[in-house]
Amino acid sequence: MFGFSVFVLHLLLIFVIGLRFVTPQSANATIVQHTIQLIPRLPDPALVTGVLVEDNTEVKKGQPLFQFDRRPYEYKVAQIEAQVAQAKQNVNVLSADVDVATHKAELTLAQLTYERYEKHAYDIRVAQNSAAAEDVEKWRSRVDVAESSHLEAEAELEGLEPGPDMHSTGVEPQQERLLVAIRTIDEIPGSASILTGW
Repeated sequence: MFGFSVFVLHLLLIFVIGLRFVTPQSANATIVQHTIQLIPRLPDPALVTGVLVEDNTEVKKGQPLFQFDRRPYEYKVAQIEAQVAQAKQNVNVLSADVDVATHKAELTLAQLTYERYEKHAYDIRVAQNSAAAEDVEKWRSRVDVAESSHLEAEAELEGLEPGPDMHSTGVEPQQERLLVAIRTIDEIPGSASILTGW
C-alpha cells in the first residue's frame, strides 16, 4: 500500500509540474480581447507609409488605420490615361483615313461616270459616222482605268471600315480599365488605406 501511495504522489507531482508549464502565472493579469486580422483590399502589394492609430486605443468603424504609398496606383492611372488618349488618337486617325477614302471613292465614281458618258457619246458618233473608231477605243481604255481606280478606292474604303473586332481594341476597353484603376486609387482616400477600425 505504501508503494501505491508513493505512485499516486508521484503522478500528482508530475501533474502539478506540468500545469506550471501550461498555464502562465503572473502577478498583474490583463484581459486580452480577441484580435481581428486586417487585410487590405489592394490589388498589388503596397508599402505602408504611416500608422494612423496608437497602440491599445479603441478605434471606430470607418476610421483609417494605415496610410499606403499611392504612387504605384497613380502611375498605373497615368499609364492607362495615356493608353486611352492613344486609343482616342487612333480613332481620330482612322476616322480621317475613312473620310479621305470616302472622298477618293466618290471622286473615282464621278470620274468613272464621266468616262462612261463620253464613251457612250463617242459610240453614238461612231454609229452616225461622225467620229473615228480610235476615239471610242481611247474612251473604252479610259473607262477601264476609271473602273479599276474606283474598285481600288472602294477596296481601300472597305479595309478601313471598323469591323466587329475593332470595338474590342478601341477606346471603350481602355476607358473601362481607367475607371477600374481610378476606383482602386479612390478607395484609398487621402492616402489612407481602406483598412479601417471595426
